[in-house]
Amino acid sequence: MITKEDFEILHWVEFMNYNDPKKLSQQMGLSEKEAEIKMKELEKNELIIRECRFGKLYGYKLTEKGLKIWNAKRYLNWKLGLGY
Repeated sequence: MITKEDFEILHWVEFMNYNDPKKLSQQMGLSEKEAEIKMKELEKNELIIRECRFGKLYGYKLTEKGLKIWNAKRYLNWKLGLGY
């Protein structure tokens, strides 16, 4: 089961391309460290994968498993479910 917070991270990574902890922390109101921990948890659960270029972290993208969850829930259903 994926939490609303986890799905929100998937949303920001896939839909808005906020694929680094700094951007994500600003959007979600978390510290950069908290955002980094959340992203590592999602990576451990194989929902996102780290992209490196020239030996440095470039960002994250959804894995096939993460993309299936994203496509199954759809942004609008998620947004309505949160009461926006």
